[in-house]
Amino acid sequence: MIGEEINATTVDECGLLGDRQFAVIDAETGKVAAAKYPRKWGNLFDLHATYLEPPKAGSKLQAVRLMLPDGTSVTSDHPEVAGILWAALGREVALGQGHARGAIRATAESTGPTSSMR
Repeated sequence: MIGEEINATTVDECGLLGDRQFAVIDAETGKVAAAKYPRKWGNLFDLHATYLEPPKAGSKLQAVRLMLPDGTSVTSDHPEVAGILWAALGREVALGQGHARGAIRATAESTGPTSSMR
């Protein structure tokens, strides 16, 4: 999804506070959805997410508001969020959430050998 524009944030040894704490997980493969695979996830960038409250160091991770292509929104803590995302993306998905200082524990999709350039 498209992320949010921020004016300020906390940066520490783990990176930007709150960055990549949510991910769309493909229910079929268990892998994180990636818009770089447009045949499968071409409309992923039609959605975007913003935190309801800015993340704060040492605090519980807040929910995000997911804006859907039709202009409606849903929060990440909504009990039907997976079904709503499934309808928007056309694939069965789950919304994965990391903990306050750790990213999602899932593998990104890959189309082939990894590059030696990093």
